[in-house]
Amino acid sequence: MKKEIPLYLFICRKIEDDIYNGKLKLGDALPSEPKISKQMGASRNSVRKALRLLQDNNLIFCSHGKNAQVIFDSRLPEHREAYEKRFENRRHGISDTYRMLSILLPSTITYGASKCSREDFMTLYEMTDNLDSSNPIEMFAFHCRFIRNILRRTENPFVIELFEQICDFVRIDSIHSNITGHTLHEDLSEEAIKGWYKELLDHAAKQNFKHFHHLLLQGLNEISQRFDAAYMVNAPAAPSEAESFNWFIDNAPTPLYLRIASDIMWESEKSGNVAGDFLPSESELRRVYGVSPVTVRKALSILNSLGLTRTFNGKGTQIVFERSHSPEVLGQLDEYLSSLQILRYSCKAIAFDAFKSMSETDKKHILELLESKRYSRGITTALTDILISSIQSPAMQNIYEHLKIKLAYGVILKTFVSNDDYDRVDRLLYGDMDKLTKAVTNNDTALLGKIIENTYRQTYEYSEQKLKLLYSDQTEEIKEKTL
Repeated sequence: MKKEIPLYLFICRKIEDDIYNGKLKLGDALPSEPKISKQMGASRNSVRKALRLLQDNNLIFCSHGKNAQVIFDSRLPEHREAYEKRFENRRHGISDTYRMLSILLPSTITYGASKCSREDFMTLYEMTDNLDSSNPIEMFAFHCRFIRNILRRTENPFVIELFEQICDFVRIDSIHSNITGHTLHEDLSEEAIKGWYKELLDHAAKQNFKHFHHLLLQGLNEISQRFDAAYMVNAPAAPSEAESFNWFIDNAPTPLYLRIASDIMWESEKSGNVAGDFLPSESELRRVYGVSPVTVRKALSILNSLGLTRTFNGKGTQIVFERSHSPEVLGQLDEYLSSLQILRYSCKAIAFDAFKSMSETDKKHILELLESKRYSRGITTALTDILISSIQSPAMQNIYEHLKIKLAYGVILKTFVSNDDYDRVDRLLYGDMDKLTKAVTNNDTALLGKIIENTYRQTYEYSEQKLKLLYSDQTEEIKEKTL
């Protein structure tokens, strides 16, 4: 399990980004300590530690009885060196993030485009007509607005929040381009850029989404290649303080005990555990996760409160799958669906990219997995794990770790359905085992991606249907709390 950065450092980096990206300008006052503490869900000590670090880096000035004030401006010559160092620390992370974008987003954006109305397309055409490509910062802002308007139509809050955080992470590239004069589209005319966007919109407006997806993927890949050509050719190794993209759900790092609780559910699902089986002992969980007894107990307490397990003194923790219709549980299931949708639309690209760098040993491991789990639960989960780990992208790994936290709550949904339906997800793959084996053996990533996509699609539709039935059984008061 990847260790997340401390909360005070997360707060520090978030404020740093706002300063470097120009959201907070020279002379602006930061919010008060209590307000930052409330926004970030952090203690006053964590906020003060972050502000001290920002002051040590000459970004803000703190004075007693007043809000901290920004004293940095990347446009000033005396601040240029600090900005260059910031870009250097993030250069490798931006390259990885641009690559990850071409894997994760094209199919999701295409889905959003399929939901756009005629008025939406008119707005996007008008935005394109008013595009000014002479300013790299404005150009970057246009890219973000264009994609953001389409993603909103997916009605998936997770993917929208993910995109916003990606924009914040890579925005420093546009500022750097504005300073150095080296842009990612310097040899492209404004007419060519507008032409690409209008062709994209023409395909979507005519419901030609296959060509829309192809053109979008081509554009995202070109951005990635141009960045690497400009900044990664003969680049030195990443410095020790190098930053990679980190997705923070709910605007803060996920508590360790919650990540462990989700990981226990995930591993339990992957191993095919059923009601009545016991989880590993507390001492074993402490050894596996390298945490204190208190953290393990808090993780098990989460599982108990969700009705997934019950702890018996002297015996251990047993899987029970008790049904719970609380607003908190149903709210988690909404987030499960949002996470499932992201994988549903990106699994084809994940399979394709994974096989490009997968060794023969990894492929052999997949074939052995398919044979050993031919009629076992957990095959979908285990296969997804292998494909994601084969991509070898820190940004992709980080996003997947957070998706797993929400996907693990799919186990809860299964507690609401009959035993006959319990293994429905993995049964979808049972009939395709021979096809999967053939796809892996022949490096047929198109077939492999199609089979996995079909599994996630039917899983999503089935889960959505079950969740609607659960909502229909609730009182109006509970529905309002969960929607």
